[in-house]
Amino acid sequence: MMKPEIAAAHHSLRLLTGDDMVDIATGWLSSGYDSTTASILAGEKNPNLSDAQPMFEQALAELNTAVPTQDDAIPLVLIEYLKRIVSGAVTPFDGMRAIDQEIYHAAWTEGCEEYVGAVIGAEHIFEFRERGRGA
Repeated sequence: MMKPEIAAAHHSLRLLTGDDMVDIATGWLSSGYDSTTASILAGEKNPNLSDAQPMFEQALAELNTAVPTQDDAIPLVLIEYLKRIVSGAVTPFDGMRAIDQEIYHAAWTEGCEEYVGAVIGAEHIFEFRERGRGA
Protein backbone atom coordinates (compact mmCIF):
# COMPACT_ATOMS: atom_id res chain seq x y z
CA MET A 1 0.00 0.00 0.00
CA MET A 2 1.39 3.36 -1.03
CA LYS A 3 0.97 5.99 1.69
CA PRO A 4 -0.92 9.13 0.60
CA GLU A 5 2.18 11.34 0.88
CA ILE A 6 4.18 9.06 -1.41
CA ALA A 7 1.26 8.67 -3.82
CA ALA A 8 0.95 12.46 -3.98
CA ALA A 9 4.66 12.70 -4.81
CA HIS A 10 4.29 10.11 -7.59
CA HIS A 11 1.32 12.07 -8.89
CA SER A 12 3.30 15.31 -8.85
CA LEU A 13 5.95 13.67 -11.05
CA ARG A 14 3.26 12.31 -13.40
CA LEU A 15 4.23 8.70 -12.69
CA LEU A 16 0.70 7.34 -12.17
CA THR A 17 -1.81 5.99 -14.65
CA GLY A 18 -5.55 5.92 -14.08
CA ASP A 19 -5.28 2.23 -13.17
CA ASP A 20 -2.48 3.03 -10.69
CA MET A 21 -4.75 5.58 -9.02
CA VAL A 22 -7.53 2.98 -8.70
CA ASP A 23 -5.10 0.46 -7.19
CA ILE A 24 -3.74 3.04 -4.74
CA ALA A 25 -7.24 4.09 -3.67
CA THR A 26 -8.13 0.42 -3.13
CA GLY A 27 -5.01 -0.01 -1.00
CA TRP A 28 -5.94 3.00 1.11
CA LEU A 29 -9.38 1.61 1.81
CA SER A 30 -7.94 -1.82 2.66
CA SER A 31 -5.54 -0.14 5.09
CA GLY A 32 -8.27 1.79 6.88
CA TYR A 33 -7.96 5.22 5.32
CA ASP A 34 -11.34 6.96 5.18
CA SER A 35 -12.21 8.80 1.97
CA THR A 36 -15.53 8.88 0.17
CA THR A 37 -13.85 9.80 -3.11
CA ALA A 38 -11.27 6.99 -2.73
CA SER A 39 -14.22 4.59 -2.39
CA ILE A 40 -15.68 5.87 -5.64
CA LEU A 41 -12.31 5.79 -7.40
CA ALA A 42 -11.61 2.24 -6.19
CA GLY A 43 -14.75 1.10 -8.03
CA GLU A 44 -13.69 2.50 -11.39
CA LYS A 45 -12.93 0.03 -14.19
CA ASN A 46 -10.17 0.93 -16.67
CA PRO A 47 -10.32 4.68 -16.02
CA ASN A 48 -8.45 7.06 -18.22
CA LEU A 49 -6.19 9.55 -16.51
CA SER A 50 -8.46 12.53 -17.20
CA ASP A 51 -11.29 10.81 -15.30
CA ALA A 52 -9.22 9.38 -12.44
CA GLN A 53 -7.01 12.40 -11.75
CA PRO A 54 -9.65 14.75 -10.29
CA MET A 55 -10.98 11.97 -8.06
CA PHE A 56 -7.46 11.05 -6.95
CA GLU A 57 -6.69 14.67 -6.08
CA GLN A 58 -9.99 14.97 -4.18
CA ALA A 59 -9.22 11.75 -2.26
CA LEU A 60 -5.80 13.15 -1.34
CA ALA A 61 -7.49 16.32 -0.08
CA GLU A 62 -9.93 14.24 1.99
CA LEU A 63 -6.89 12.51 3.50
CA ASN A 64 -5.34 15.90 4.32
CA THR A 65 -2.49 15.33 1.87
CA ALA A 66 -1.27 18.09 -0.42
CA VAL A 67 0.33 17.35 -3.78
CA PRO A 68 3.94 18.53 -3.43
CA THR A 69 5.81 20.56 -6.00
CA GLN A 70 8.01 18.53 -8.32
CA ASP A 71 11.09 19.76 -6.46
CA ASP A 72 9.64 18.49 -3.17
CA ALA A 73 8.37 15.25 -4.73
CA ILE A 74 11.72 14.15 -6.18
CA PRO A 75 13.43 13.30 -2.88
CA LEU A 76 10.32 11.50 -1.58
CA VAL A 77 10.10 9.23 -4.61
CA LEU A 78 13.87 8.82 -4.82
CA ILE A 79 14.07 7.65 -1.21
CA GLU A 80 11.26 5.17 -1.84
CA TYR A 81 13.08 3.72 -4.87
CA LEU A 82 16.38 3.52 -2.97
CA LYS A 83 14.65 1.69 -0.11
CA ARG A 84 13.39 -0.89 -2.63
CA ILE A 85 16.94 -1.44 -3.86
CA VAL A 86 18.43 -1.66 -0.37
CA SER A 87 15.74 -4.09 0.81
CA GLY A 88 16.32 -6.32 -2.20
CA ALA A 89 12.77 -5.83 -3.53
CA VAL A 90 14.33 -4.84 -6.87
CA THR A 91 17.81 -5.39 -8.25
CA PRO A 92 20.19 -2.43 -8.15
CA PHE A 93 20.12 -2.36 -11.96
CA ASP A 94 16.31 -2.27 -12.18
CA GLY A 95 16.04 0.24 -9.36
CA MET A 96 18.59 2.60 -10.85
CA ARG A 97 17.00 2.22 -14.28
CA ALA A 98 13.66 3.28 -12.78
CA ILE A 99 15.34 6.23 -11.05
CA ASP A 100 16.97 7.22 -14.34
CA GLN A 101 13.81 6.89 -16.42
CA GLU A 102 11.21 8.16 -13.98
CA ILE A 103 12.97 10.69 -11.78
CA TYR A 104 16.23 11.85 -13.32
CA HIS A 105 14.82 12.69 -16.75
CA ALA A 106 11.70 14.26 -15.26
CA ALA A 107 13.83 16.47 -13.02
CA TRP A 108 16.15 17.62 -15.78
CA THR A 109 13.35 18.29 -18.24
CA GLU A 110 11.68 20.42 -15.57
CA GLY A 111 14.86 22.46 -14.99
CA CYS A 112 16.18 20.95 -11.76
CA GLU A 113 19.62 22.43 -11.16
CA GLU A 114 20.89 19.81 -8.71
CA TYR A 115 21.91 16.21 -9.39
CA VAL A 116 18.90 14.17 -8.28
CA GLY A 117 20.88 11.70 -6.15
CA ALA A 118 22.76 14.47 -4.35
CA VAL A 119 19.64 15.27 -2.34
CA ILE A 120 20.09 12.16 -0.18
CA GLY A 121 23.55 10.92 -1.07
CA ALA A 122 22.55 8.18 -3.50
CA GLU A 123 26.21 7.31 -3.95
CA HIS A 124 26.08 5.66 -0.50
CA ILE A 125 23.36 3.14 -1.41
CA PHE A 126 25.54 0.06 -1.13
CA GLU A 127 27.05 1.30 2.13
CA PHE A 128 23.51 1.45 3.60
CA ARG A 129 22.80 -2.08 2.42
CA GLU A 130 25.98 -3.41 4.01
CA ARG A 131 25.13 -1.73 7.33
CA GLY A 132 21.70 -3.37 7.17
CA ARG A 133 23.39 -6.77 6.92
CA GLY A 134 25.41 -6.12 10.06
CA ALA A 135 28.67 -5.23 8.29
